[in-house]
Amino acid sequence: MSNNPFGDGDARRAVAAMLASSSEYDHLYFDHLFSRTNWNLFHAHNTSEAIETLASDVIPVVVADERVEPGGWRALLDVMQNSKYSPKLIVSSMLTVDGLWGDVLNMGGYDVLARPFDADEVLHSIGSAWLSWKHDLEHARPVPRPGPAAETTPGRLSGNLIWRAVSG
Repeated sequence: MSNNPFGDGDARRAVAAMLASSSEYDHLYFDHLFSRTNWNLFHAHNTSEAIETLASDVIPVVVADERVEPGGWRALLDVMQNSKYSPKLIVSSMLTVDGLWGDVLNMGGYDVLARPFDADEVLHSIGSAWLSWKHDLEHARPVPRPGPAAETTPGRLSGNLIWRAVSG
């Protein structure tokens, strides 16, 4: 059984990323850049659109403008860290100061991209983030779920046993 959310076909090998930015230039740039690859690009113009897309699609990498509203990249990261497939976040910024870099990494983000964008750097960062996400997914430990044995464990009462104990 595969842990791969894309199934067993070729789609599992395709890099997928989402750009969350209010800048139309950023979207045009990423469209042009991704057209040179076989990668899939999703678009969001604000955090609300990004969150909606993440709820309906498995997107391994999100590139977010540091100023994306409402809530900024931090609000987006909070949602991403609590999602089933925990995408990797790359933050883009006009000013790549050490403070932003430290904030992104300390809060669980993956990378910071300087703007104006360098095509090779963007592709390298997204590709590396995707490989890291894929590695994490393939090596994730399944969360144990209580089964029938949990109902008979001494000292624990299942819903049925609690009902019998209360109802007599």
